[in-house]
Amino acid sequence: EISEIRECLDTGKAFTRYELHSVGEALVRFLESLQDPVFPSSLCESFKDKEMDVTQWCRQALMRLPLSHYNTFIYTISFLREVLKHSSRNRLTPEKLAYQFSSALMQTSVKDVANLSSFKPFLILRHFLSSD
Repeated sequence: EISEIRECLDTGKAFTRYELHSVGEALVRFLESLQDPVFPSSLCESFKDKEMDVTQWCRQALMRLPLSHYNTFIYTISFLREVLKHSSRNRLTPEKLAYQFSSALMQTSVKDVANLSSFKPFLILRHFLSSD
C-alpha cells in the first residue's frame, strides 16, 4: 500500500482509500528522505526543558525555520492533530505520534526509549501535538 501511495504522489495518479497507518508510514518515509530535517535537531538542542517556558520556546523556534520548513511542519502537525481526533478508534496518542514523527521531522534517532521524557525532539513534538 505504501508503494501505491508513493506512486500516486510521484505521478499525480488519483488516490483511492488507504489505511491511515499506511499514509502515516508514507509520510514518515518521505520526511526521513529529505536532505535537511524539517525541524533541525540543532534547534532542539537550544531547548532547556527545565529552564524555559515550552510554549514560548516553540513559538520562537517556529519563527527561526525557513518558510518551506515552517509550512511542512505546520501541515504535518495539522495532519497529526486530525489523526488524534480519532484516537478512540485508532488508539494513537500524542506520545505515540511524537515518538514516531520526532525522528522523521528532526532526523534524529531515539537512543533510549525508556528515557523519552528527556529526549528533546520527543518533548517538543509532544508539546505541539498536545497544546492548542
